[in-house]
Amino acid sequence: MVYQQINDNSFRKDMFRGENIMLSTSTSNSSFLNQNAAMGEYTDDRLQILDCEATRTYQEPMSQTRRICFIASIVGTILVVVVFLLLPCKSSCVTSAGLLKTRNWMHNYEKMEFKGDINTISQPLESKKHKNIVFMYRSDKIFPDLNKSKKSKQKINGGIVALSGNSGEIVWSREMSNEPRSIDCNLIDCDNNGTKDCLILDEFGQLSCLDSNGHFIYDFSNLKTSKQTRKDLLDFPLILPDLNGDKVNELMMGYSNAKNSTTDLVILSGANGKILLKNTQNCSYIHKLQIDTNFVIKFICMIKEDTEQQILKNLTDLYSLVSKKPLNLKKLQQVSKINQHKFYGKRSSTLEQTTISTVEDKKLEIENKGTWPRESKVSINLTSVDDGAIKIHFEYVASKVYAMVPVPFKLDNSRQGENVHGFIIKYWIWNGTEVKYNLERNRLKRSPESFTPSSSYKTKLLFLRENIMLIVFNSTNMKVENASQSNIVQFCQKQTKDKTGDKKNESICQPDLNYQENSVLIADIDNDGSKELISYCSTFVNENHYGDVIGDRWKLKTFVQLFKLETELPKLYSDVDIY
Repeated sequence: MVYQQINDNSFRKDMFRGENIMLSTSTSNSSFLNQNAAMGEYTDDRLQILDCEATRTYQEPMSQTRRICFIASIVGTILVVVVFLLLPCKSSCVTSAGLLKTRNWMHNYEKMEFKGDINTISQPLESKKHKNIVFMYRSDKIFPDLNKSKKSKQKINGGIVALSGNSGEIVWSREMSNEPRSIDCNLIDCDNNGTKDCLILDEFGQLSCLDSNGHFIYDFSNLKTSKQTRKDLLDFPLILPDLNGDKVNELMMGYSNAKNSTTDLVILSGANGKILLKNTQNCSYIHKLQIDTNFVIKFICMIKEDTEQQILKNLTDLYSLVSKKPLNLKKLQQVSKINQHKFYGKRSSTLEQTTISTVEDKKLEIENKGTWPRESKVSINLTSVDDGAIKIHFEYVASKVYAMVPVPFKLDNSRQGENVHGFIIKYWIWNGTEVKYNLERNRLKRSPESFTPSSSYKTKLLFLRENIMLIVFNSTNMKVENASQSNIVQFCQKQTKDKTGDKKNESICQPDLNYQENSVLIADIDNDGSKELISYCSTFVNENHYGDVIGDRWKLKTFVQLFKLETELPKLYSDVDIY
């Protein structure tokens, strides 16, 4: 038998380290075992059981290297926890939203009448995986006592609201004391952060810039301007090249002076809204601003109510008025690469108008005539030219109907394996029903402070229906589908006397027919290559539990719907009429 030779010192050293040692012994080395018996117990199988007390009493000190590694591991763990807790998480950055696909949704929003064009805006912190949908809105004009701001006593006439394209939830909302008139979120990057911002023109021609997170970069809505400005002549600003070298395009617009009846031609800094140039013109109004490829500014100067004159101004001449240095046109961005605001509506008059829209070889012509709603008539004609002959695809003529601005579309329908194109037409139908409404009585019930007995109102309710028609072409035939139908309650109020008792002929309807002209948009919200259809409609909803239409529980609501257009289109090929 081979014996393991362990001297006393090495055994004690290993034992103090807490190591178990198996010993092979015999009678011949019993003296060795007796020598170490005091330091442990032995069983019959000669397994040593170490004395724990002895182990605790004698501990070898940690080496310098191990001590450094141990401290470093603790510090590293603490740093990981601290960094994780300090990572920013802003409310506008929903991490999961950028990874989710857009699904069909529908929501309603209270005390808001959405109006005008629908805009989309990218999220700077989301790697642009999806877009938010931006709307203008008008507050309740029929029951204005409900429009006071929660943050201040200031009356709120409207504002801007952004909805998540994925879910329809409100991302942010900004109230405004002046009602917004028009908005465009595709023209300028005011803060130069790589994401387009929203330019807003209010009802008095004041300009604001709102970033993609809903913060005002600059806001001039509280400045005093002439409130006699004709609202039909308020044009969106003209986008100019960067003139001051701050890498942000400048803005040009007509500015109605509150002190006199003249209008100034002004150039504003796109970055901060400050006036770079003010050139007084002998004009009552300035509108229809344009710029050509030679940097020549054209606009219409209205000298008198019915006298108009076109004026040309060279941008270099205007620049020389504020700078001693000549303007280097070669360094300016080409005009053709600068996006300008497209005026889709509202149309100036609903009495008589014609709208023509085309897609592929199809031509859609919509004609509205007469005063809405009693005398309103619509004519819709869809044609194409085949071998020199006009082919009529679809005709629709009706009374008490008004058609909005049509939306053409063209997309690659992968499920059908072919290109699909067509039109979306929204129109209102009045069923001839109207109810007189005692607005003064119900205002008194809801808010005694807002009741003014010296003023005289004539109020009525109209019951309408809103339809959305889809006209779809593929390579073989045409399909027509009534995509949606909604009931609308409209209040129309005519004020015959003001608070002083003087005669006044002013009328207001809510929801306003003109505000719904461009309430449909087709866009790729989640950047997946497929198109979504977004539509909104506003109405008053009666929350009276007894169903009394003359009750005082009317609440203004706007309903917004989004659905995947390319997913829903294949369903048209089974249950629709073929023309």
